[in-house]
Amino acid sequence: MRPVYVDFYEVANTPTGHSIWRMAYGIEYSGGLAGKTQDTEFQILDPGGYGSIDSAGAFVGRLDGFEGGFMFESEGVQNADGSFVMNFDIVPGTGHGGLTGLAGRGQVVATREHCRPEDTPDTCETLVSYTLAYSLPRA
Repeated sequence: MRPVYVDFYEVANTPTGHSIWRMAYGIEYSGGLAGKTQDTEFQILDPGGYGSIDSAGAFVGRLDGFEGGFMFESEGVQNADGSFVMNFDIVPGTGHGGLTGLAGRGQVVATREHCRPEDTPDTCETLVSYTLAYSLPRA
């Protein structure tokens, strides 16, 4: 998976240092899930960079050879170093094309455990992986 575009900006903040961020981005996937997503995400962060993430998006492409698309929604938590865990659900009834009737849920994990404490996102890449468990009815 690789980012295609990212638009990230602060929506609001408090005198105590809490903030709300909006992120619009696209990701290109390869492998069993091959295609592109368009996502909109909101993050509420404390002054240390910890917080919550909520997002929704749409996928178009192939899932294990079936062409089509679906919408998803997710929620998760972020750590101060930018690592995060997000759980997502495929929105029921949104599957189309060869993915009509698709149901499922998954998880996206971004980790920086392999980085040294002095590393930044510029000097050590955040590793991101995803899992997806799904069912797809066949006629």
